[in-house]
Amino acid sequence: RELRRRIIPGRFAPGSVMVTSHIAESLGTSVTPVRDALHQLVGEGLIAAHGGGGFVVPAFDREKMGHLYRWHGEVMGVVLRNVDCPQDIGDFPQGAGGPLSGQDIAAVATTLFRRLASLSTNPEHAAVIDILSARLHLARCHEHVLGR
Repeated sequence: RELRRRIIPGRFAPGSVMVTSHIAESLGTSVTPVRDALHQLVGEGLIAAHGGGGFVVPAFDREKMGHLYRWHGEVMGVVLRNVDCPQDIGDFPQGAGGPLSGQDIAAVATTLFRRLASLSTNPEHAAVIDILSARLHLARCHEHVLGR
């Protein structure tokens, strides 16, 4: 969980190599649980396995990001077809009247999609949206730089 909390908001920049010994030291643990957690995050698509047994935060690739955004949209289409009864999905963070920062946009998008998925009759939809939201969070924070 701690590694996920560090990766999603961008404490590890895209393209950066994740050194297991440094991460373990910063978390006050041994390398083995860090390596296990990193393998789990590879499975979730948050990081990539690097040649030689290392790990890296994936760099932004316009084509891959386009596929990921389209997949997210397709999943949301399935979610919305499985909402029985529209409900109040609550309040969202408000900006200070000006443009939202990348972090604000990412947080609002994540909150919106998670709340919509929670209305689905299938709880698996919320689990998939959580994974996709985590993978897209960093991209949403930097969309203005990526040129959507």
